[in-house]
Amino acid sequence: MIKRNIVLLVDDERTILSVLDHQITSHFKDHVLLEFASSGQEALELYKEYWDSGAPIGLVITDQIMYGMNGDELIKKLKEINPDVQTVLLTGYADIKAIDGIINRDGLRFIDKPWEKSQITQIISDTFNKDHL
Repeated sequence: MIKRNIVLLVDDERTILSVLDHQITSHFKDHVLLEFASSGQEALELYKEYWDSGAPIGLVITDQIMYGMNGDELIKKLKEINPDVQTVLLTGYADIKAIDGIINRDGLRFIDKPWEKSQITQIISDTFNKDHL
C-alpha cells in the first residue's frame, strides 16, 4: 500500500476546520495533504474512497459533538475498516463516558478545545515520522 501523509480533519464548524488548515499548512507546507469533512458520515465515505484507492489516510482528527454521527462513533467505524488508523478526538465538551470508552478500547488520543498549535503539529509529526516531513 502507498504511504502518504494524508490527514482528514472532521468538524461541523467551518471556523475550526479553517484554523486547523492554517496551523497545519503553515507548519508542514507541502508535506501533508489535508482533506476536510463536515460530518462523520462524510468523513467515513472519504476515508473509504482513499482506503479503496490504496492510498490510506494516515491520521483522522475529529470533533466529538457533531450532528448525526459523533466523533467516537466515527472512530469506531474507521477502526472496523482499518484497525491501525491513527485518530485524535478534538473536543471541548465531550461525554466523558464516550471518551473513556474509546481510550480503553482503542488507545485514543484526544485534545481539548481550545488547543495549542504545538499539540496538533506534534501529533502529525509523530504519526508520519518527523524525518519524512
